[in-house]
Amino acid sequence: MTYLLSLLLLCLLSLPSFSQSTENITLALENEFIKLIVNNTDKDKARFAIETTHGDPKHTNDDNQSLIYGRPIPWTSYTTILIDNHPLIFGGASKKIQRRIGSNIPFSGIDFQKKTNTSILSLATHKHIHISQELSFLRNTYTRVKDTVLIDYTLTNLDTITHDVGLRLMMDTKLGSNDGAPFRLSTQAITAETLVKQEDLSDFWLTFDSLSSPNVIAQGTLFSEQLNLKQPDQLLLANWGTLVDKPWHVEYKKGRSFIRMGELEKDTALAMYWNPVTLGPNESVTLRTAYGLGGLTLSPGDISLGLTAPADFRIGKGDDFLIMAYILNSGGFDIRNTTVRFTLPKGFELSAGQVETSIDYLEAGETKQIPIRVSLKASAEAGSQKIILNVNSDTLENNKIERDIVIIAPPQIDSTFTLPATKLLNNDAYVRATLSIHNPSAYTLTQLESSLELDSNSSLPSFEKNKKTIQRLNPNETSTLNWQIQIDGTKAEETTIRATTNSPSIKKQIHTKKIFFQKPPITLSQQVSRKTCKEKESFFVRVDASNTYPTDINTLSIQFDNSHLSFLRTSIEPVLKEHFSSANITVKENKIEISNIKINQSVTQLPLLKVHFIGKLKGSSDLIIKENGDIKDVIEITITHGDTK
Repeated sequence: MTYLLSLLLLCLLSLPSFSQSTENITLALENEFIKLIVNNTDKDKARFAIETTHGDPKHTNDDNQSLIYGRPIPWTSYTTILIDNHPLIFGGASKKIQRRIGSNIPFSGIDFQKKTNTSILSLATHKHIHISQELSFLRNTYTRVKDTVLIDYTLTNLDTITHDVGLRLMMDTKLGSNDGAPFRLSTQAITAETLVKQEDLSDFWLTFDSLSSPNVIAQGTLFSEQLNLKQPDQLLLANWGTLVDKPWHVEYKKGRSFIRMGELEKDTALAMYWNPVTLGPNESVTLRTAYGLGGLTLSPGDISLGLTAPADFRIGKGDDFLIMAYILNSGGFDIRNTTVRFTLPKGFELSAGQVETSIDYLEAGETKQIPIRVSLKASAEAGSQKIILNVNSDTLENNKIERDIVIIAPPQIDSTFTLPATKLLNNDAYVRATLSIHNPSAYTLTQLESSLELDSNSSLPSFEKNKKTIQRLNPNETSTLNWQIQIDGTKAEETTIRATTNSPSIKKQIHTKKIFFQKPPITLSQQVSRKTCKEKESFFVRVDASNTYPTDINTLSIQFDNSHLSFLRTSIEPVLKEHFSSANITVKENKIEISNIKINQSVTQLPLLKVHFIGKLKGSSDLIIKENGDIKDVIEITITHGDTK
C-alpha cells in the first residue's frame, strides 16, 4: 500500500461515520413542514440550520430544501455577543471560522445543550454573562401552522457591576439550490449589499425566486406584537463572505455584489443587529426573531400575482397590519399602464398606502412590490373575509387573486373584583381592593388599563394611582392589580366602588361593589370609689369609655338594690358635657338609665359620668351595669354599720 493511499485511508477513518446514528453529531427537531438541526459536536457546537421536510402543502417542489445552509453539519451561521465592546462568538470553537476571521477571537463554548420535545436549548457563560439560545417551532401568523422557527436569545448579567451587551445574528440563507434570490422588503427587491435601519424595516421580509413557479418561499418575521417580536436595530444584507469574516463590525459597501470574492455564484446572507444595552446585576434582556416558510398566496398568469397578509387579526387590536402585493410580468414582453387595485372587506380601514396604484412601465421578468397597511374598525365583521387584488393591463390578460383572513371578535377577559363586604372603622380606615384579570384566549393582550371610580365616601391616598396598566397579558395568564382605598364612615354607612378594565383589544368590563361600614363598639370600664362603705356614707361609680371611631351608645344602665342603696345624683365633668348634649338620663326606682349618648371624636379614655350612691342598710348589694341591655359588669358593694359614737 502506497504512502498516499495509507494517508487517504487514515483520513477517511478519522471522519465521523454518518451511517451511525447522527444523534451524537446533531440534534434535530422536525414536523411535517420544516426541520431544525443543531450542531452537537465539540467544534461549532450550537450552530444551527433550518430545512424543509414537506414544506408548504400547496407546493410540491419545496420538499427537503435548505432555508439556512448547514448540510450535513451546520457551521456557516453564527451568533456574536458584544460584551463591553468586545465580540464573543457563541458556541463551540471553530477552526474554519477562526481561519476566515484571521484574528484570535474568543468562543463562548457550550456548558449545556439538550433537546426536548419542543425545543433545543444551548447554554453558555462568559465573563459573568450567561447566554441562552433556544430554538423552537412557532405557529406562523401568516400561515397558521408551525412552519417557522423561533430563534430566542436571553442574556443575563451575573456580575455585581453593570455590563453593556448586544447581539448579532448572522444567517447563511439559502433557498434550496438557489443562493441568490432577492430579499424582498417593503417595496425593495434587494439584490446587492444593503443596510436597512430600524425605522425603514417592515414587519417581515420574503425571499423567493419566481412568482410563477417558486422553488422555496422563505419568510423572516421581524415584528409581531402577538409573538412579542421587536425589530432589530438594523438589518445588513450582504454576501456570506463579507459577514462571516467580521464577527461584529462590517465595513459597509452599499451595492457590493452578493457574489463573494473568488466565487462565481451569489452567496446571500444576512445579519440582524441588536445594539448594546446596559444590564445591571441580575438583569436580563431577551432578543428574538423568527424564520421559516412564507405565507404567500399565488396566482400565475401572464401577470403573475402574489399576496400576503396575516392569517388572522383581532377586531379592536389597536394597531394595523401589512398587506403586501407582488406583481410579476411573466408575459414575455414589456407592458405599460398597469393598474393594481386592492378591494378590502367592510370594516377594513386603510392606514398607509393606496388602494389603487398605477404602474407606468413593467419590464418583462420584473417584479413590483406594493405594500399597504390596514386597521380594523370596531364595526368589522368577525369570521373569514377576503382581501382581493385585481391587476389590469392594456396589453396582457388581467389577473386576480384572493387571500382569506380570519377576523376575530375581541376576546372576553375573565376578571374578578374583590373588596371586603364590611369594614370596621378606625382612625386609619383603609381597605384593599383587588382586581384579578385572566386571559382565556389564544392571543396576547396588551395595554389593559384598569381604573377605579369612587363616591364621596371614599378616596385614594396620595401614594396611590387611580389608573393602572397591564402592559402585556399572555394566553392563559393571570395578572393582579391592588389598590389601597381610604374610606370615611362619618358621612354615610356605605360606599360604592366601581372598577373598569378597557383596552383596544377587549370588551370593556365593569365591576361594582359596596362596602358597608361598621362602627367599632365602645369599650366600657368601671371604677368604684369604694366597695365598702358605712351606712349613710356615700360613694360613686365612674363609668369610662374608650373608642377608636366616633360612634353612639344607645343605652347605658346601672341597676341597684334600693333596699341597701339609695341613688344620690349623677355628675358629668363640665369639659365633657358637649359629648352628652343629646343624652337623656332617667332615674327609676332601682335603675339609672342614660340613652342617646353620642361620642363625636376618637378617644383613648373618656369619663362618661359618675353615679353617686349612699349606703342605706347594712348588707351586701350588687350594682349591675348594662350596655344596650347586655350585662357588662357586676360590682359587689358591702355596707357596714355607721359610727356608734
